[in-house]
Amino acid sequence: MERKMNHLEEQYYQTEMKPVLQEVQKELLKKLVEQEEQLKKQTFQSIEALSEKIRAVQNQQEYKVAFLHFTPLQIGFWQDTYEIAVTAYSKAWYQETGVHESYYVPYLYEKLTESKVEFRKSIQKYVGKIRKSSIDYYLLEEYYSYNQYFIYFFMKWFLQLEEAECFQKLPKESNVLVTWGAYKDKARIVYAYDESEKSQEMFHQLLLKQDPAKLLFTNWNGMEIQHAVVEYKNMSGISFKKTRLQDIKFEQSFLVGANFKNSELKDCTFVNCDLKMSDFTGCTLWQVCFINCELTEVLWKDAVFHDVEVQTGESVKKIQEERYV
Repeated sequence: MERKMNHLEEQYYQTEMKPVLQEVQKELLKKLVEQEEQLKKQTFQSIEALSEKIRAVQNQQEYKVAFLHFTPLQIGFWQDTYEIAVTAYSKAWYQETGVHESYYVPYLYEKLTESKVEFRKSIQKYVGKIRKSSIDYYLLEEYYSYNQYFIYFFMKWFLQLEEAECFQKLPKESNVLVTWGAYKDKARIVYAYDESEKSQEMFHQLLLKQDPAKLLFTNWNGMEIQHAVVEYKNMSGISFKKTRLQDIKFEQSFLVGANFKNSELKDCTFVNCDLKMSDFTGCTLWQVCFINCELTEVLWKDAVFHDVEVQTGESVKKIQEERYV
């Protein structure tokens, strides 16, 4: 529920807090980039620690993970420890507390910690007209607004999570959802593991659904999919790993963090698609065209191009025969 602020509190936020918090946000992004490997290492170590705890539980009862939820703990914000909790749940998540692990990332929030102290000092001159609880509310809202950045990095790191040893060791169901968010009911998916059997017919049926997000974080690995037009869909996190795609037209669609690793694409076209952070590692592309697509941070390692065209505005780059190293 939104907190009701008095006029002076709102004015203080706009003139005193907001400019400082914009700088705090810039510093956080800088730290996330600089400390990315450290944060990634801690994250994967937390999954490893969870695996050990769950294997210990299995000595008493069978326990398979169906959900992994990462969350920035509010108590970590208040205590300046900035604790991230990861909780594993089984399919019976609604009647259990889960298995827990956590790690600390105060090195990302040094400027936020300093700002908290300064804001609380500076309101003293207003003699109670600006409540400390209101300042804390603004700060907590700012803290939770950073979730969008963590979602981005977690999607990036977890693109091939099923290949990570820590995840392979994890006792799990054939379907696992990994999420990030301050609250479980408001979490965002950052990875989906799915070993269930799929068919080309199922893919075509989902394309007919009115809901543009029906393909979000779905898995179509090791298949052959032909002759389809994909328009105005949100397919972020979709996986076509080791899949043969032929005569597919993707248009006006989101494929952020899409997984094409070791796939073969033939006679495919991407038009006005967002492919940020997608993985084409080890792909073979035959007569594939990218027209006005967002290709930031796309992975092309060991991809092989045969008559590939990349068009941006009036600029056209043609790649006849090339292996990307």
